[in-house]
Amino acid sequence: MELTDSSSAQPVCVFCFTPNNRLAAITGKNTMESEPQLSVCRGFGIAAVIGPVSHEDVHVLSNDVATQDLAWMGPRVCRHEAVIERVMRHAPVFPARFGTIFSSVQSLKQFLGKHHAVIARFLARMNAKEEWGIKIWLNRPKAVETISAAMLDAQEASSGPLSQGARYLARQRIHANAGQQLSCCMKETYAKIVNDLSLEAVDFRRRRLVGGQSGQGGLEVVLNLAFLVPRKGATEFCARVESVSAGCATRGLTIESSGPWPPYSFCPPLTDAS
Repeated sequence: MELTDSSSAQPVCVFCFTPNNRLAAITGKNTMESEPQLSVCRGFGIAAVIGPVSHEDVHVLSNDVATQDLAWMGPRVCRHEAVIERVMRHAPVFPARFGTIFSSVQSLKQFLGKHHAVIARFLARMNAKEEWGIKIWLNRPKAVETISAAMLDAQEASSGPLSQGARYLARQRIHANAGQQLSCCMKETYAKIVNDLSLEAVDFRRRRLVGGQSGQGGLEVVLNLAFLVPRKGATEFCARVESVSAGCATRGLTIESSGPWPPYSFCPPLTDAS
């Protein structure tokens, strides 16, 4: 499909921004063959991939009703993400959050006039790069047990071997204190993990932890990260994730990767969407 220019006076939703000179690569590969309603708004060397939005949908989004209706919101969010991911296969993108709506193409062009320099710099930086998500899961009982064993070994190394009874009492005392030591020990471990993974990335961001994230066996998410990775280096990055995760397993940590994703975590803030 050919992405045509739009001059609509109706509300439009923005999927993403991409360099105008890369549109040929996108449309030439039938990237949007299943999205006949998509069009573009061009200005200042940037193309905004947009689509029509009904006044009813604008009303729903503006009243936060959508966030409470998964049947309404789910398919729209999935379509939004799918469009962005199709574009990013062939060109860098500045992804727009779902629900980024402008009252008209004219208002969008005014927005581009104000923010085109920031968007252009971001697109240049994102060329041939993609975001990978990293979650670090903690098995707290296993981590406490590992710390307890290390502290007991250290005590015996300094004072000599303990009798069976003394070792049991020392183990109970150390185990009671290990939970307090966990935070300090894990803080150093997390820093090392970030440094190790950064060797295969050009940047990273710490992302907000969502409350209540837990997995099987009582695992809990303790670190949520995004790494900006050169597309050609994605295989090496994933291999390093596996290697670092294997090295952390005995300490009760599991590292989970996901991607590639649009570079949401690295976008500079923009305002004025209406």
